[in-house]
Amino acid sequence: MFKAVHLLQRRQHSKLTVHDEVNHVIADKYKVSSIRTKHFENQFQDGVGQGVNMFEGPLKSLDSPITAAEVVTAFARLNNNRACGYDSIPRKLLKYAPAELSRLIADAFNDVFEKHQPLHVGTGVLIALQKPGKPLARPKSLRPIVLLTTLRKTLSLITLQRISDKVDDFFSPSQSGFRRGRSTADVIWGHRWLVAKIEILGIDLSRAFDTIRRGKFLNVLHSFLDTNNVRIIRLLLSETNITVRVDDTLSAPFNYNSWPSTRGFTIASTLHSVS
Repeated sequence: MFKAVHLLQRRQHSKLTVHDEVNHVIADKYKVSSIRTKHFENQFQDGVGQGVNMFEGPLKSLDSPITAAEVVTAFARLNNNRACGYDSIPRKLLKYAPAELSRLIADAFNDVFEKHQPLHVGTGVLIALQKPGKPLARPKSLRPIVLLTTLRKTLSLITLQRISDKVDDFFSPSQSGFRRGRSTADVIWGHRWLVAKIEILGIDLSRAFDTIRRGKFLNVLHSFLDTNNVRIIRLLLSETNITVRVDDTLSAPFNYNSWPSTRGFTIASTLHSVS
């Protein structure tokens, strides 16, 4: 019955449109793709901030190599029925694969750091969704969703599991976002309590996650994480680029240096205060 009600109440999503200077709908999908690509390229490229190199220092294996057990745990945390990224590899393919695959992937991850072999998992496919209540046919009214590769998600989950305890200790008690046992309710309660006591000057942080400078972010991580884990994070934040998808058309990829691996590496978002 729940499924039937859900299907009956399902809203039809209107097709996203883009208008030209005289408010006419642009029908050419290639032109639409070009306009959206230019918009997001301007949004996610910081002329001041610099990208980071994939490797730093001499060849050296990880002090704590990635194990097959960590890969298996990361696979188990992958959600089913999610859209594929640039690699077109469904998550189920890895999640229910034989155990031998986990060992091979763990060895491949370790070789990346031991031999400085580039691991090109930084390409994301961006799809745009209309923000509720915002004007239609405007690029600023679109919410970007980036589909990442399955291997990148796997390495991100391994890293998240390794550093979660130290990151949790690093945060102040007032930080509730992206923390275990905390939720938006904690922030709302604290805000309501403060409003009842004092006047509050609000600061718009709606795009705070879009302005993280990665070099500064890595410097903060060095202050409380070991070099082993910072090396993995450095790889995740290096050589990242986005290709915008409109229907079945993919734009040429562009590099971005101010956006974290958002939705792919959660810790980058939680430390937004460094920007």
